[in-house]
Amino acid sequence: MQSIVPYMSGRVLNMGCGDADLTGYIKANSAATLVVNADIATKLQNGLICTIFELPFAAQTFDTILCNAVLEHVPQPFAAVAELDRVLKPGGTMLLCVPFMQPFHASPTDYFRYTAAGLRALCPDTYEVLHLQAVHCMAQTLGWLVWEYVNERGGKVRKALVWPWIWLFTKLFQKTDLKTTRSANGFQMVLAKR
Repeated sequence: MQSIVPYMSGRVLNMGCGDADLTGYIKANSAATLVVNADIATKLQNGLICTIFELPFAAQTFDTILCNAVLEHVPQPFAAVAELDRVLKPGGTMLLCVPFMQPFHASPTDYFRYTAAGLRALCPDTYEVLHLQAVHCMAQTLGWLVWEYVNERGGKVRKALVWPWIWLFTKLFQKTDLKTTRSANGFQMVLAKR
């Protein structure tokens, strides 16, 4: 997130905010003047409850759209991106973050995984890629996969024995290798709308 926040400016839509209000962080580290938090469900007092397919905003309302870890959870990602495109001003930026190699994680369900090329294909040709970055590392991916396997197999003793090793492994090797794309856990992409 740190590397993409500087691309934010003006009116920002954080679509898929969950229960995390990033407003302070975004405003402190970018040229954002307003952050609107929105999701299908949120406990945030200032959070707007809406669907990504029917945003309650006029066309070209936002200068920046952040959509972090959302597109894997929607059944029609092309329609979702088209709706985000509708509310983004020309010259605006869209910041998309998606998984590539992650276990199933329902929120409320889980449909897709994306390569960098797959993520780019979701967006109209009128967008230019400004920034592409692999996120997380092989250690985090392997740790998450092992932990999900242990969770499915069950047993408090098994979890207690495995958790310290996963934690140590990911702690020691958690640095993201920015040169990887084939073994990335996920991708962050910043696109400019022409």
